[in-house]
Amino acid sequence: MSTKYFVAALTLVMLSGSHATAGQTAATTTGAAANRIVGLWITDALVGPCGGTPTTPVRNYLLFHAGGTLIENIPPNTVRNQGMGTWSYEGATREHRLFLRFDRFNNGVYAGYSTVERRLNMSADGLEMSGEVLALGFAPDGTQVLELCGEATSTRVQ
Repeated sequence: MSTKYFVAALTLVMLSGSHATAGQTAATTTGAAANRIVGLWITDALVGPCGGTPTTPVRNYLLFHAGGTLIENIPPNTVRNQGMGTWSYEGATREHRLFLRFDRFNNGVYAGYSTVERRLNMSADGLEMSGEVLALGFAPDGTQVLELCGEATSTRVQ
């Protein structure tokens, strides 16, 4: 997927979450409540096949920027690259949402990409976020080849 198409896909994801239905507050990336997420967080998650018991640990750093973008940092490896994504805030539910994308490699050869969606419920003190995770893996041709579910907790890095 070219950079042009990736940016277009991220824009569509961000816009698709920004339309309100009757009685709901639109998703936003501005305002004090939304921007509580801005900063650096360390995440610990457990994922596994959806419908089963999550057993695979995942750890990363997430850097949320004001305006609705984020960068993921992972330990160095040759299996995948760092993720980039978007975030939004739903005022009606007081929930942040995250969309992240990264590429996967097999012996240095592009093997497809993965997306991660998270619901982020922030603690009252603003130091922890937890919620559901859905990760999808796609082959280079865009065919879905993997679906993982789980739970994650992110802790603000002081």
